[in-house]
Amino acid sequence: MSAVIGEYHALRQAKSSLLNRINRARRGEPTCGKLPFGRIYDAQAKSWKLDDNKAATIREVARRYLAGEALPTLAREFGMNHSNLHKILTKRAGTEWVQTFSSQRLNIHEEVTIQIPELLSAETIKAIRERAEANRTWAHGARTNGTPYLLGRVICCAHCGYGMFGQLNHGVTRYYRHVHAERDRECPRPKSWVRADELEKMVMEDLFECFGNPAAVRSAVEEAIPNLERIKQTEKRLEEVEGSLSKVKTGRAKVLGLVSRLLVTDQQAEDQLAALAADEARLGAERLQLIEYVSNRPTPHAIEEVAQKLSSRFRCATYPTKAAIRMVSKIRLANSQIEEMSWRDKRALLEAVFSGKTPEGRRMGVHISWDESGNWRYKIEGRLLDPVTQLPTSRAHLASAAVKSALC
Repeated sequence: MSAVIGEYHALRQAKSSLLNRINRARRGEPTCGKLPFGRIYDAQAKSWKLDDNKAATIREVARRYLAGEALPTLAREFGMNHSNLHKILTKRAGTEWVQTFSSQRLNIHEEVTIQIPELLSAETIKAIRERAEANRTWAHGARTNGTPYLLGRVICCAHCGYGMFGQLNHGVTRYYRHVHAERDRECPRPKSWVRADELEKMVMEDLFECFGNPAAVRSAVEEAIPNLERIKQTEKRLEEVEGSLSKVKTGRAKVLGLVSRLLVTDQQAEDQLAALAADEARLGAERLQLIEYVSNRPTPHAIEEVAQKLSSRFRCATYPTKAAIRMVSKIRLANSQIEEMSWRDKRALLEAVFSGKTPEGRRMGVHISWDESGNWRYKIEGRLLDPVTQLPTSRAHLASAAVKSALC
């Protein structure tokens, strides 16, 4: 009996200690794990401050990483672990730090988010995450067997979502082909291809036509942005989710208050806290998705501003009186500008347009689809080249392609 009673008191003491640490964390104090990199907590003043030397290091690394330098090289130069530096830049450089408390024996699992000084701005962190995402997907170069492919790693099949690869036919003609290997997602058009020269020429002309024409920019953005009615529904749901999260926090505080006054049993408190933690995790994940969806909505003023900026930058269209002369002038000027660009410049333009994801979470790029007759359609999903306002664009075009059995 002494052993059982001792174990009972030990469990109660461990539980009280853990709940006390959770309460202190809610007041903004560090109570578990290592302090976030570059931050110092003043226990006397109960406040956080930056370590100036470490903050300067992270800002310099971020600047050079976004400028194109490799992260492993920067990690060696500054004497840091590569994986830890990546985690700091992508997850630990903002204004929030999550402290996790977990005890299987006490059935307590909770995360507490506190506010800390930021190492990098939100815009810089977003740019770093996009660069890291690009390194995992399309930013690995655009060559296959030594042959340059302008749309390499930014072209994919619209039916299944898998990327298409470049291949030479008899060492002469370049193609973008669909993968033939068995994959997790089945594709209704597993053996399809597109002439690389034709597609690359059309995509570059289409980009110049879109960027140089304000009306085309507005049309492309309005086609790509989410439906207005759906946005309203999303905003309404976001308000409901935030209200539910507030109720969860209030309910947790009430349960802990009842526990401290010994008005509920330990088992009752554990069951209620576990249910509240599950609700909070589910609502928190939904809230992040809703915020990401709503934040991608551009304003009419932003659309117009970017349209005018791009038109003045590319100047690939002239506007004489007669429509026929206008069209001929536009095509000639656009083609001359494209021909003057080097392959590297064209590739840099495509990487700037196709870096990132759409508001629905799809990869940006050139999406190819085929009909039953073998005709293929390409759709461009990218973002406009504005350093401040990144707006999604979408344009679709139909092209004819002869199906040749010899190339299957």
